[in-house]
Amino acid sequence: MKNVLICNRGEIALRAIKACKDLGHRSFCIVNDNEKSSLVAKECDKAISFSDSINPFTSIDIIEKLIAQYQIDALYPGYGFLSEDPRLSQLCKNMGITFIGPNPNVLNSLSSKRESINFAKSCQFNVLKIDDVKMSDFPIMLKAALGGGGRGNSIVTNSDDYNQCLDELKKRSQSLFLNDDIIIEKYLPNARHIELQFFSTDKKVHFLGTRDCSLQKSYQKFMEEGPGNDIFNTYLESKFKYIEKSLLKLGYIGAGTIEFLWDIDSQQAYFLEVNTRIQVEHTVTEELFEVDLVKAQIRYALDAKLCFKNLKSDGHSISCRIYAVDSRQGFTPDPGPIHCLNLDKHMRWDTYIGKSGNVPHQYDPLIGKLVVHGTDRGEAIQKAIKCLRELNIHGVRTNKEFLLSVLTDEVFQTDKHTVSWTESSFLEKWRSSCEDKELDESELEHIWKTIDSSPEVENGKSSFNGQDYFYSICGNTLWIERLSDGVIYIGPVAASFWTESFAKNDTPYNSPITGKAVDVLVKVGDSVNKGDKLVVLEAMKTLVEIYAETSGMVKVLNISKDGLIQRGEVIIGIE
Repeated sequence: MKNVLICNRGEIALRAIKACKDLGHRSFCIVNDNEKSSLVAKECDKAISFSDSINPFTSIDIIEKLIAQYQIDALYPGYGFLSEDPRLSQLCKNMGITFIGPNPNVLNSLSSKRESINFAKSCQFNVLKIDDVKMSDFPIMLKAALGGGGRGNSIVTNSDDYNQCLDELKKRSQSLFLNDDIIIEKYLPNARHIELQFFSTDKKVHFLGTRDCSLQKSYQKFMEEGPGNDIFNTYLESKFKYIEKSLLKLGYIGAGTIEFLWDIDSQQAYFLEVNTRIQVEHTVTEELFEVDLVKAQIRYALDAKLCFKNLKSDGHSISCRIYAVDSRQGFTPDPGPIHCLNLDKHMRWDTYIGKSGNVPHQYDPLIGKLVVHGTDRGEAIQKAIKCLRELNIHGVRTNKEFLLSVLTDEVFQTDKHTVSWTESSFLEKWRSSCEDKELDESELEHIWKTIDSSPEVENGKSSFNGQDYFYSICGNTLWIERLSDGVIYIGPVAASFWTESFAKNDTPYNSPITGKAVDVLVKVGDSVNKGDKLVVLEAMKTLVEIYAETSGMVKVLNISKDGLIQRGEVIIGIE
């Protein structure tokens, strides 16, 4: 039995906990105080808690102390945080414990986009990298060399904006990744984003098919599927011998992904990067090949055993990321307590939250992943729609309505979308349709009459005019969800509300998010003009600025710098 420190949180931490239990190892998990009620804290053998003001997952010093204090034998990094940072792998090596992932030399060679170009060339891949920018190269993509998750990307459409965009990205990259190295690539808007999953041992590289990750917003994936394009898969198979040779030469051990852009116009594949870790969307591959990649990572690292037999892809799989964001309000983060999580027990739902829980304000807003499998793509899409409709999360707003709209869109269903489709075409169409989807008075009144007859019920289902609804009650707040499209209404339970008016009573200064005030620019008694910036809030690395709706004097101020505020609470009062 080994002591395994799981240096991550959320659904991937829970997957690692379950893998450790199955393999007979003890799991030690890092949790913040606002996640003490999560399944991660409950299921692990030892939960090590930290204040919400501390991010222990990115602190080498904290991790080093925990390894020594708890006699850790191995460290599982998951994805994000320090999972691809050579310093973490080097720390494990220096302390004589197992890092469940590649060694520091491999990470140094592949985790930087600039350094990984050498790997691409050894595999005979085409690359998009531009050394000397010319007028004919535009549009181009600027990328932080050590960036990840799209946060270090910027598209430049013409030469006039080049220098300014480059300077801004350098500053952002230095702030986010402590490095301002920028690489320049040709931008391909009419392309698909496809990635190859592999698992490398000391003697052999196992190839586990491809995934299509073309559905992205702000370079962030929100839905993945597999397998990828048949033509691309055929191209990739011709490169397997070069990939295997290169990975074995590097001494790569464990799971990894190679990402590509498939240019539809030229029918050519271009190398993007290597992800030297498990990916969020690895669940698609697990469904296609009936394997447990997380367990395979831990088992091979600690026991040098691999349970892959007769690997063969079957059918089609789709993974939907469910985020705590308000998609109708610019996808702003919406952290906070979840009072009701209802789902069909037969669906695959990878999460860290039980029937209720909390989405912390300081981390990525991913609540969980809904994963389906079908005999073909059409069946998988229909299963995803059905399961999404049956998944109800109340307490925080989510992107479920948005995902359902994507899944039912003709462009997606006919497999004609590209990496730029969501933002260049779909988003505008979806936003313009939102107003027509609001729940009307008759629907709301029907639900209230249903709960009024059974006041002790906290949640339930109801039908009206051919539509099905799921509702829940938390305190004095009623949540109603129309299952066909995921549209949600939130309002008071009080009977007097229904007999008076359906008008909303929100003020312009109710907090749109649960988060921290990173800047308060006014004080009580100050005079402000319409349009003045008043407060800057932050949640999940997203800044939300509050501006004066009218001119007047600040009469009430309910927040101070670095203070926390809940969604819906009044921030400021101006008269």
